[in-house]
Amino acid sequence: MVHIWNVRPLLESFHVPGYTYDKTRTNSPAFTITSHGRAEGFAMDWASSGDANPSALRLLTGDIHSKIYLTTTGQAGFNALSQPFTTHTSSVEDLQWSPSEPSVFASCSADQSIQIWDVRIRGKKSAAGIDRAHDADVNVISWNKLTAYLLLSGGDEGAIKAWDLRNIKKKG
Repeated sequence: MVHIWNVRPLLESFHVPGYTYDKTRTNSPAFTITSHGRAEGFAMDWASSGDANPSALRLLTGDIHSKIYLTTTGQAGFNALSQPFTTHTSSVEDLQWSPSEPSVFASCSADQSIQIWDVRIRGKKSAAGIDRAHDADVNVISWNKLTAYLLLSGGDEGAIKAWDLRNIKKKG
């Protein structure tokens, strides 16, 4: 399970002199994502929904069963989408939203691959990928914040690699 907590009252207590917060309201999460069941997970990344609604948020979460779930916010609150993204075949190690494309994210996995996804694609399969990105588990990825196409990855074998996404193979 993934718990989302509202920490705004705690932050306000640091910034507003004399502000006190109701400690009883901070003991329960604002929302709990149950999509992963009891599967262990540690890959996650937040993104805003862009210019259309800057207060709307999107959260990606990944687990050891190779599944990635998207949770969004709207006027009614949080909404955990029930259909996972499912191209990986092993534990999802890291997730990163694109710094320039609001519907695109990257993931890496213990299956030695890096996948590029677009949340608008039906079927929840990756749009492109690097199947043998490393000779071992791929543990971490990071977008270059100044471009839409450069990505770094790090693997268990100790290698750090830079990828130009303009040159990777698109899926079927």
